Amino acid sequence: VTEARTPMSMFSLAGRAMLAGPRLLARGQTVACTVAWCGDVEVTGKLAFAYRGSSLLGGRVAYWFPLREFSSANRKANNRQVLADRQREVEEMRAKLGQEKLHPVQLRAQYNQLLKAYAANAKWKDAERIFKEMRSQRVRPNEQTFTHMVRAYGKGRQWQKAERALREMTSKNLKPDLFTYCSLLGAYGTSQQWQKVEALFQEMKECGVALDEVAYHTMIVACGKCNQTQRAAAVYAEMVERGWTPSVSLLNTLMRLFTKAGQWEQAVETFHHIARTEQNPSQDSYKGLIAAFGAGGQWEKAEQVLRNLTDTGLQPNTDCYKALAHAYAACGQMDRVVDVVPTMVAAGVRPTAEFFNALISLYGKAGQWERAELVHKGMSSAGVHPTAATYHTLLSVYGSNRQAFKVTELFYEMQERNLMPSAETYNTLFSAYGKCGEWETVKALYEQMDASHVNGMTRCTVMGAYAQSSQIEMAEDVFAEMKSSGMLLDTFEYNCMMLAYQVHGHWKKACDLYTKMQGAGVKPNQLTYQVLLETCERGGEIEQAEMWRQLMNKLEEGVNPLDRMD
Repeated sequence: VTEARTPMSMFSLAGRAMLAGPRLLARGQTVACTVAWCGDVEVTGKLAFAYRGSSLLGGRVAYWFPLREFSSANRKANNRQVLADRQREVEEMRAKLGQEKLHPVQLRAQYNQLLKAYAANAKWKDAERIFKEMRSQRVRPNEQTFTHMVRAYGKGRQWQKAERALREMTSKNLKPDLFTYCSLLGAYGTSQQWQKVEALFQEMKECGVALDEVAYHTMIVACGKCNQTQRAAAVYAEMVERGWTPSVSLLNTLMRLFTKAGQWEQAVETFHHIARTEQNPSQDSYKGLIAAFGAGGQWEKAEQVLRNLTDTGLQPNTDCYKALAHAYAACGQMDRVVDVVPTMVAAGVRPTAEFFNALISLYGKAGQWERAELVHKGMSSAGVHPTAATYHTLLSVYGSNRQAFKVTELFYEMQERNLMPSAETYNTLFSAYGKCGEWETVKALYEQMDASHVNGMTRCTVMGAYAQSSQIEMAEDVFAEMKSSGMLLDTFEYNCMMLAYQVHGHWKKACDLYTKMQGAGVKPNQLTYQVLLETCERGGEIEQAEMWRQLMNKLEEGVNPLDRMD
């Protein structure tokens, strides 16, 4: 029996208060509840709990499974398992829909279950397909339907589609709830639409939406993604003023934002505030404190935090040691980075493949590819087998340091270990060879690729590799190939081609492509204008650059720049 604090973010508005607060849960115990949200693996203290639930109509129960002491590697593995379970449930529901004749209300409930599952998996295109199918079956959507659609679009970074879904919802006299607004708020934040984040948060207040800790947490995260750290601090102050006690999770989020913004002293102060709220810092809190000291050049204090952690009754995990390695690297103490491994082994913490991948990346960013190579070779002596991600990380390190022979050598080693190349492997190879100027190798590999591995991301990576090797015509050929293949080009593909032009300052070609983009009905985003701006600056076209800057500013203000163009 272990005491655990139920995460507030797991519950719907209706069920949020039902399981809040400390609970005693026995191993294998089931807890009946009525929650409408199906979350990922949530982690608290030394246990992880995998949650599975259904809607209020389904009447099923939530299951809590005690798992191993967690690390970020365990958390990702557990999340993958949960997503696989969800996908199987989706397939079962799809089969049931085709076999059973259901009452319209039951049919809508089943469709909503499908939408919820796709939203949780960030599969917005599948959710959109189901939504269209509902219409063709003349099934009337309700509040839950639109909420799931907003969430699916939000997690898929499709803020315009999420916005339209919300507008359609209100046009049908369906009232959005807090969860609907928070989903759109998160979508704006992920897409760095700062003006829209502020406008929506103000609208939520004006509409009388009862803001709770989840709403404030979502707003603070959105501020962080838009690099508005001071605004995040102001939102936090407003939350406290309204009488809400911030959770440890929210304070951990603030610590990360302050550290990322270079305000490490405020991050340290936020850590001390946890104690003032009469709460116990979590392992994540100490990891954030270590990172803050690292950002402030205080690597000795970061070491001390880790040494003192055991005195609090918490056992440092791999994330804590990874934070220390990052702190050493941030302070230029590269000799100490690899020494973290024997320290954690002596403390009884086993390094994971993900941990070694982080060390390889740190040495690669420092230009020390030989040390990154030694870390890779030393993994087996620590009883850890390199994963595909390990090889991808080291391939990137070799590419960034222009070690083309090493890239080829490592690719063969990967295959000898029966790690078959995936689409991600080829994308990493193309990028690495491109940085080395090996465009002939990129061309040969691309032509030999299995067609099942070729997708839009692959072609865009190949375009970038050709551009880095000064083969802009070949990049144009790949772009033309995408168009002739019948592939529906979106903003992403056009931006990738513009980035290829940017490498060599081909401002006129970039501007011409923008005109073609408009003709194809593809909407530009902030990155489009940023690339055009920088490309014109690189080509010495200051007036053109200023025009793109003005259009980019209008987009940030929520004005469609195309409405103002001649």
